[in-house]
Amino acid sequence: MSAALSWSRRRKSTTDQSKTPRPAARTIFLAELGDKTQLAILSLAATQRSRLAVFIGAGLALVGTTLLAVLLGTTLARVVPLEYIRIGAGVLLMLLGVLFIVGGL
Repeated sequence: MSAALSWSRRRKSTTDQSKTPRPAARTIFLAELGDKTQLAILSLAATQRSRLAVFIGAGLALVGTTLLAVLLGTTLARVVPLEYIRIGAGVLLMLLGVLFIVGGL
């Protein structure tokens, strides 16, 4: 929900490339609070001896998946118009939501 609010508040211009990572960091931080990844990390931290290892592992996993998303998004944006990417992302999110609700995933 916070990601949707942040998305709706951003400027309509797609050429505005802010140099500061704060908006992205804030959006991701708020969107990730309480999700199943956080709960899995909480469970690992409770059962493992080394909390530092859990922290480092979770951080590396987040960095890796974020890097993959940035590279894929940049490559995709060169080939597919941005409007199609937005529509595709919306359709994919709705489809995944329906699948989660009916228990398909």
